[in-house]
Amino acid sequence: CFCNLGFVLVVVAAAWPRCARAQIYQFEQVPLPEIKSLHTMYAFYVYSHQDAPEKPLGQPFVKFHSLVSHSNSVSKTDAQLANYEGVQLSILPYNDFWKLINPNKFCSTVDDAAAGFAEHADQLLVQKALGQSNSDVNLYTHTVKFHAAEKDTQIPVRATGVYILVYSNCGDFNDATVSGSIIVKNAYGFLPGNEYHKMPFYGWLSIIYTQMAVIWMGLSFKWWRELFHIQYCVAAVILLGLMEAFLWWIFFNDWNH
Repeated sequence: CFCNLGFVLVVVAAAWPRCARAQIYQFEQVPLPEIKSLHTMYAFYVYSHQDAPEKPLGQPFVKFHSLVSHSNSVSKTDAQLANYEGVQLSILPYNDFWKLINPNKFCSTVDDAAAGFAEHADQLLVQKALGQSNSDVNLYTHTVKFHAAEKDTQIPVRATGVYILVYSNCGDFNDATVSGSIIVKNAYGFLPGNEYHKMPFYGWLSIIYTQMAVIWMGLSFKWWRELFHIQYCVAAVILLGLMEAFLWWIFFNDWNH
């Protein structure tokens, strides 16, 4: 029994996750999408402030952090592309993706901008009623410029759901890369909405296993002369369960912060 226990502990230690990623998507010199195209990159799980199970940190938000484009072209430098506004990063609801994005036309034109359907030409175009803002359809967008990274942009997220990160290039240039990060934080911390409930679950499970361990240890001390090997194995199983639950609680708690 104890040989098996030692083997299990080695396996658990080897399989244990080395680090936790918050809801942060990092860009490190990521090439631009092809001209007039977009990529879907990642999914964020967000609770609105109203729906959040805990609300100690206020309104959930998306932050566009230190984002900047750099040209790889000899003929077009960053300075020459300073007014280029075709590169954008956006998050939008997964369930509304095909309602907002028309696969046949998702880049705005001069006519679209003049009609009020887009702020500028050669940017991401979504299907919304005239007069509606991007936030009205839960679309949060940041234009990535070709110069020193601008001040971070932080936008409140107001609706619960799964949000898709969209990387779009609606201009006529793509020989460049983007660096920076997109950070999404819930009202309780960095845990994705689909992972949050595991944290209190493993916390309560740790408490239950601790109580079981104390009771079993007390009974074992009382009847120590009459213990069989099966009782030692039960103690080992309780100890393993306690260690697993506690380590998972630490993992999710650390991830959340």
